[in-house]
Amino acid sequence: MRQSLPGGELFPSLPFPWSGGAIQNGSALPRILVSAFIFLGLASLFGCAGSAPHLGVVPYGSGFPGVTRLYGAEPGPVLLVIAGLHGDETSGPAAARLLAAGPAPVRGTIVILPEAAPEAMNAGLRWASGWSDLNRAFPVAGDDTSVRANLSDPAFARADAILGLLATERPYLVLDLHESDRYWTEGDGPSLVVPASMRASELALALLEAPCMEGFSFTGPPPAGSLAAAADALLDVPVFIVEVPDTFEPAERVRLYMKTIAAALRLLGMSDNPETTGAETRSLFPESSDTGGA
Repeated sequence: MRQSLPGGELFPSLPFPWSGGAIQNGSALPRILVSAFIFLGLASLFGCAGSAPHLGVVPYGSGFPGVTRLYGAEPGPVLLVIAGLHGDETSGPAAARLLAAGPAPVRGTIVILPEAAPEAMNAGLRWASGWSDLNRAFPVAGDDTSVRANLSDPAFARADAILGLLATERPYLVLDLHESDRYWTEGDGPSLVVPASMRASELALALLEAPCMEGFSFTGPPPAGSLAAAADALLDVPVFIVEVPDTFEPAERVRLYMKTIAAALRLLGMSDNPETTGAETRSLFPESSDTGGA
């Protein structure tokens, strides 16, 4: 089904990763397709393929974190929120869990993956022992760079499973929540790290026009091997890295993530609530007393 939003079409056709030509031996892309089929089968098994409840948690893959879906009463786009790609960044998962507690959007579906790397989260490390950096483990588009050398690294399988989730859910936008240690030097405030594609850039500029996004800067492109770079290049799905400085208090980081999510919901027509001030945003997504360092 296709619907329209001002300035663009909702649910555009997404090219499959293999549509650009032959796949090399050892490429990660066939595993993305397998991951998508596995996800579809498990979704059907757990009752997500038919009429869905307003809140559902669906595990996919042994040992992989659960996915929460919040279903609106009316049809609409999919917003996917992911956090915890790095295990030493705790505020993003705290915000994602707060979002997963509801409320559901007015329209469309919010898909939430609060801990993409629970192994690293449990260890309190950027990545777990025996793993590489998950947000550098995604396949890189190109004739010679889509093959990854050490396929025994579990980070590659997790990255492929996450891309399989995106290929299945077909989100209109993905927000990837991170804490910044000044890797991005555009200022002392929060940033959106945006892929260079026209669609992603236009959507990011529209999001930054929301009054509640004052103080956010626009930068990019995302690093090679990141979820944002891979999803944009391989699936034509825009992923914005939401970078909040780790010098901010944990509760303030969570508040800024929730303001960004509220602005995205409004932009995509999924919410009728204004997000012009922090107070209004907090009323839409009330802060939890235990968000600091969760």
